[in-house]
Amino acid sequence: MKIYIISIVTLILGIALGWLFFAGNNTEKSQNHSEETVEYWTCSMHPNVRSQEPGDCPICGMDLIPAKSVGSEVDNSAITLTENQIRIANISTMIVGKGLTSNNTRLNGKIGLDERQVYTQPSHFSGRIEKLYVNYTGAKVNAGQKLATIYSPELILMQKELLSAYKVRDKQPELYQSIKNKLMRKKIHQEQIDKIIANGDVIDNFDIYAHQSGVVTKLYVNSGDHVTTGNPIVELANLNQLWTIFEAYEEDLSNIHIGDVIKFTVPTYPAEEFQSTVNFIDPIIDNNTRTAKIRGSINNAGGKLKPEMLAVGNLAAKSSNQKLLVPASAVLWTGKRSVIYVKQPNSEEYIFEAREIEIGQLSNSMYPVMSGLKSGEEIAVNGAFTIDAAAQIAGKPNMMNMDKDDVVPTKGHDHGADDMSSMKTTPEKSKMDFSPLLPLYMNLNKSFVQTDLDKVKSNAKSLSNYVKDQILNKEKIKNSVYEKQIASIYKLANQIAKDTDIEESRSKFSSISVLLIDLISVTNSYDKNIYVFKCPMATVGDSAIWMSYDKKVLNPYYGDKMLNCGFVQREIKK
Repeated sequence: MKIYIISIVTLILGIALGWLFFAGNNTEKSQNHSEETVEYWTCSMHPNVRSQEPGDCPICGMDLIPAKSVGSEVDNSAITLTENQIRIANISTMIVGKGLTSNNTRLNGKIGLDERQVYTQPSHFSGRIEKLYVNYTGAKVNAGQKLATIYSPELILMQKELLSAYKVRDKQPELYQSIKNKLMRKKIHQEQIDKIIANGDVIDNFDIYAHQSGVVTKLYVNSGDHVTTGNPIVELANLNQLWTIFEAYEEDLSNIHIGDVIKFTVPTYPAEEFQSTVNFIDPIIDNNTRTAKIRGSINNAGGKLKPEMLAVGNLAAKSSNQKLLVPASAVLWTGKRSVIYVKQPNSEEYIFEAREIEIGQLSNSMYPVMSGLKSGEEIAVNGAFTIDAAAQIAGKPNMMNMDKDDVVPTKGHDHGADDMSSMKTTPEKSKMDFSPLLPLYMNLNKSFVQTDLDKVKSNAKSLSNYVKDQILNKEKIKNSVYEKQIASIYKLANQIAKDTDIEESRSKFSSISVLLIDLISVTNSYDKNIYVFKCPMATVGDSAIWMSYDKKVLNPYYGDKMLNCGFVQREIKK
């Protein structure tokens, strides 16, 4: 029995020792493997922080956490993000494809008289107006209607000559015919001439009749006035055919063509949509407004439209060729180049590489891509700024430096006091300073938060005036890399100043925000910290972002309806 007991005990001890040995060995291997797969250490709140060793985040002081690589080969120019970074930064992607670009051009204008339907009724002989039958503007007149009665000594003398010539018409037929023709050129009809001859006496007063139907738009004379041959009496306009006269900014003229249909509304009938066809584009630009007149014709047989009514038009011109389209939120615009982040294909990892592309004109928050991208590729549409910040810190190609040979990978940090300087990714101060735009932008943002249309229009006007007077007219901005962005901000702000629908204005404000955030980021045009917010619920597109000096969420896209909807997307530090 003792032998059996000793054998059993020995067996158990052997198993235990073996388990401890192999388990410990496996644990050690697991730990070594874990250490081998830790690519770098990062902060859960600030994913752009990277270090080759554990420690504290230099921004918030939180413990750094390991970011593990799953062992796939990554291009040295690409940046790899963890799932946690993707989630915190709210980064999302999309596969790009082709579509028809639609340039919805908003036009402001008014209803005008068709100049071809305006007629001035003159007096065909001199005399004194004894009676005026149409004596106020706006009166409707039919063709053949009596307008005035004139006492004309000139016609009395011509009638006496006619009677004398009539008596010798057999001997001097040419004289008789000549005097008769003179009366007819004075619009004295054959029936009146026959009556004068039949009565053998002159007529003291002659009537003037309307040659055309219309509405009296101008009245040139009053009863008792003396007129001479050719003097105007009234101006008549036929309102059955009218013009629409819109103003188009010079950058929009390439989208407008003869024959295009402009759909518009007027304040009198806000729920009814009218349309006119473009038949004339002014060849001369107004130097003060930088606009050209766009004229269209419209049938007004029903009489609903009145001259001088204000009109808000929309011209949707679609391209006949499909183009590759990307959202505006995906494009990082440096002024020199347009950059997007393309996700590496055939990989479950979040690996992005900066790529320079050539884009066309912004339309409905989408840019057509002229070159640099292919259909079917996947790009970052939200959070591109966060990816770019991580790329700058990691020394990868980024929006400020696309040369792969010049970038130098960072080697981490030692958490010392001097290390904070290495975290700065903002470019050096640009010669261009757009910081004066920020207070004007913040005022506009505040008026949207308050949902006050009058303040929105007033603040938008202040912004557009400043851009026009203080920036666009300066020589250093002309033909610069920033001119296109500044011109777009001016155009959008000027349109907001004329809008009557605050929801349409909010959509334009979204585009201003995207442009201005990009502009101040690239040029370092700010003197204090700025918070960039995003509203995931807003219906103005992926670019529903805004700026504020305050970290408190005050949503300009919903105002008092959903005032606190949104989150801080990133912070721009001075």
